[in-house]
Amino acid sequence: MFSPIQPRFQTTEKPNSAATLNKLLNLQQWNGTWNLNEELARLSNVTVTEIHSAVPGLNDAVLGTLLAVTVVKERFAQQTDVWQAIINKATAFLDKQPNQAAIQSGFSALRLIIKRN
Repeated sequence: MFSPIQPRFQTTEKPNSAATLNKLLNLQQWNGTWNLNEELARLSNVTVTEIHSAVPGLNDAVLGTLLAVTVVKERFAQQTDVWQAIINKATAFLDKQPNQAAIQSGFSALRLIIKRN
């Protein structure tokens, strides 16, 4: 029976749950990138606007990849056996990008946001 006091469906997951990690990893594109979108932001416990404000000037594929790599490394550090190869592919993509100073700066900014959330 539906109770108006409790939600019928739980729509949020713990930010460091195995289900969250699996969903994050499954969002990776074939080329190793993640697109910055509402689903990635929700799983990362941030907003797209927050990411664009913190790291201006990078395209959404680079921003999404930076965000996903940062979240996975910060929140799931003990599960490297699950994500290492996937993150290596993403890191290879990021290493090929022309503006390495902006990417390193982006990692630093996102790390602070993720730790705060």
